[in-house]
Amino acid sequence: MGILKAIFNLALREEYIPHMPFKGIVIGKSRPNTRYRSREEIGALIKASDEDPLYQGYILFLLYTGCRSGELKNLKWDDIWAHHIEFNGKTGRRDFLLSSQVQ
Repeated sequence: MGILKAIFNLALREEYIPHMPFKGIVIGKSRPNTRYRSREEIGALIKASDEDPLYQGYILFLLYTGCRSGELKNLKWDDIWAHHIEFNGKTGRRDFLLSSQVQ
């Protein structure tokens, strides 16, 4: 899809075409099954982890940072700084500024 976009952008720049034929059309995978946890579900998850502080720490860390499972697997001590974390996942590196809840 990226190659097609580049080809059409070049054709437009070189004036082979008068306008982008599919401007405004989103091409790619849609994620109709994406679902976010409700406040009740998050509360139940935290309550279920009350017995084990380590497990509860993991749950809260994931909730507060939005860390993905692959990023958690790749997380190293060198990625954690005083005020931010550098996550490394399949889409590359991204920084997360630590909030007071995570610090």
